[in-house]
Amino acid sequence: MTPSRGGRPASGLRPCDVISYSQSPPVSSPAWHSNEAAVAKTLIDVLAPSRDEPGCLGIYAFRSVRDPRLFFIHSRWRDEAAFEAHAGLPHTVRFVERVEPLIDYPLEVTLAEQIG
Repeated sequence: MTPSRGGRPASGLRPCDVISYSQSPPVSSPAWHSNEAAVAKTLIDVLAPSRDEPGCLGIYAFRSVRDPRLFFIHSRWRDEAAFEAHAGLPHTVRFVERVEPLIDYPLEVTLAEQIG
């Protein structure tokens, strides 16, 4: 794919950015430290198989410097259909099943469009 102006591919497909957010239990919780480590490992485990997908343009896991309970994934996909295909793959389904019991709030996933 050849990029055109504005970072969009010349083919007319629009890249799809996805930002996922999760939060491990508060420090006061007895499960805090073990859950925090398990969330980090679960995030790292899903990166390699996701990067191998043909529609993945990049995927990275982040942890907040100021609040180590906060984790983020930023991924970029060829288009929304590539992300939807990713969401149904076994490694993604397994990731969601593994991470949901470890976090305080439902996993939040936002499809975003770069504006600047």
